[in-house]
Amino acid sequence: MSHPPGPPGPDPAHDPWATPSDQPGAASRQPESRPPYTAPSTPPGYGPPPATWPDGYQLPHTNGKAQAAMWTGLAMLLTSICGLGVLGFIPITLGVVARREISRSGGRQGGDGMALAGIITGAVATVLSLLLIAVVVLLLAAYDSSSAGYGTTGV
Repeated sequence: MSHPPGPPGPDPAHDPWATPSDQPGAASRQPESRPPYTAPSTPPGYGPPPATWPDGYQLPHTNGKAQAAMWTGLAMLLTSICGLGVLGFIPITLGVVARREISRSGGRQGGDGMALAGIITGAVATVLSLLLIAVVVLLLAAYDSSSAGYGTTGV
């Protein structure tokens, strides 16, 4: 018993999955020649941004010491719970020096707010650390005096 013929095989000319060598006339075709890729050019009217604004105003650069004061102040504030905030004199000093440099720059430098933030956070961190150290010392002294009677034989 023979089976009826199934549907005919796919036509290579219309088969979307066929490789180029399966299609008729593939041997006679040459590969396409494309020009090498070149980067697109900048559209007219769009150049690099100007170094100054049209009226000559130039944006002030942020003082590096002001940035350092702010970041070290935040670090001291976060580490004040460990008692490391006593190093808060670092952001305070950086902030004071930065504010002096900024005021003497005549508007060429910015970052006065960052310097002030460093001074404030450094001072708060120092105060918190000193309070924490004082509380720990008082608690240790109170514990030591209350436990003076224990462990003695009374002889």
